[in-house]
Amino acid sequence: MQLKTIIAGIVSVLPLVARAARIMNLPYFPNYQIAPVTSFETDIEVPQGYDVSPATWMTIAFSSGTLSLLTESDTKRTVEFYMWDLGGNKTVEVVQLGENVVTPDSSPTKAVLNFGWESGVTYRMKIDTEYVENDTVFSASIKIRGQWHLIASIRGHNYGRYGLRENYPIYQYLSNQQSSPSQPACGIFSGQCYRLLNDDFCYPSWGVEINTSWGVLADGGANAGCWGYGVTKSGDGMFLSVGGSNTQSEYCNHNQNPWVDYDHCAINQFSKTING
Repeated sequence: MQLKTIIAGIVSVLPLVARAARIMNLPYFPNYQIAPVTSFETDIEVPQGYDVSPATWMTIAFSSGTLSLLTESDTKRTVEFYMWDLGGNKTVEVVQLGENVVTPDSSPTKAVLNFGWESGVTYRMKIDTEYVENDTVFSASIKIRGQWHLIASIRGHNYGRYGLRENYPIYQYLSNQQSSPSQPACGIFSGQCYRLLNDDFCYPSWGVEINTSWGVLADGGANAGCWGYGVTKSGDGMFLSVGGSNTQSEYCNHNQNPWVDYDHCAINQFSKTING
C-alpha cells in the first residue's frame, strides 16, 4: 500500500517532534470483566518507501516480551520474539523454535527468523499462551501468504496463569533508529483483537491511546524529527510515522496522549470476519 493512499483516508494527523512513537491499545471487554488475556493478534504493514534502516516495528509488546519486525540493515530483515525474566524464580526458556529460527548466543531468550519481509505487504502476527502446571508457555507466530508459521514457544517458569495484560497494557511501538531520522519510518497497525481465558471469541480493539513516553526527542535539536498518526481509510487501524525534519509542516503539531476511536461500523465488520 502506498503512503499517499493511506494519508488520503486519515481522519486526524497530529504529530510531535520525536524519535519513537507508541500505540497503547485499550480494548473493550464485555461487561468490563477482564479475565486473563490469553491471546493477542494484529496486522502490520510497512508502506513502500518507509521501511528505513535501522528501525523496529514492535508489533506486540507486553510486560514480559515483544514480537517485532526489524530492518537491521539495508539488506537484512528479521522477525524477533524476545522475552526476559521477571526476577526471582520467574525465568524464561525457549522450548521450541520454528523452521529457520535461531537463538543468538548472546541472547538465549530471543528467537530470530531471518525473513525478508516486504514493504507494502500485510502480515498478521500473534502471541498465544498456554498454562502448564505453574508455568505459562508463550507462542509467537506470523502469517505469511495465508499460512501461520511458528517463530518460537518460550516457557515462563513459575509464571502461574500469566495474562498478556498482566501488570501493564499490551502496546505497539514504532522506533526510527537512524542517527539523524530525516527519512520517516511508517507502519500500519490494524485488526487488533484479544482472546480471554476459556473464551475463543476475539474481542476487537475499538480504538487506541497514542502515548509518547518512550524514546521522545523533543528538544528541537539537530537530531529531532517528527512523528504522526491517524486512523486509516479502512477505519479499523492506526497509521504511525516517525522521522522527517520539517517541523513547520502539519505533521509536526504537538498533541500528547489522545484517545483515538476506530470506525465502529468497520470494527463490527472486522469482528464478524475474524470470528466467523
